[in-house]
Amino acid sequence: MRLRVSSLRSAESIVMTAELGTHLAGAAADPAAVFRRAIVEGIKNGQDVGQLLRSLLGQANLPPEHRELVEIFLDTQQSAEAALVDEPEPDAEFDALHRELTDLREANDTVAAALGACRICWGGDSSCAVCHGQGCAGYRAPEAALFNELVLPAVRRVRALRAEAAARPPIRPARL
Repeated sequence: MRLRVSSLRSAESIVMTAELGTHLAGAAADPAAVFRRAIVEGIKNGQDVGQLLRSLLGQANLPPEHRELVEIFLDTQQSAEAALVDEPEPDAEFDALHRELTDLREANDTVAAALGACRICWGGDSSCAVCHGQGCAGYRAPEAALFNELVLPAVRRVRALRAEAAARPPIRPARL
């Protein structure tokens, strides 16, 4: 039996020859083994598996009903692969979500450190391995530099707003 399998990707072709009646590793040559070997060699050489199988099937001595079943399978596989190609790349969306998650975790950890809170649960989870649910703001000493950068400006603003409100004369309700 002589099998010729051509690749669509290159002008090269793989030619595999096996003669029935010869021995492969001490056993009679098996046409199925020859086909398996051709498929493996084709895959190793970067050939399209569907095209490779179609090429081999052209040389196979299959009954028409078996050949039709294999063709249906190959067409279905080709349709499924085409559908996957048409979908947008999930990698770009995944990468964007991963970057966003990384940024949010960094912001969370920074604010937690500025307030002296647990960066994992902020004191809301009694099964937390870090703080056992005790890690609300002030659980530990805040990191001074982060506290000064992030918290003090907000505290100063709140104090200024309170001072402004206290300096205004009280509003008396109108008499009716």
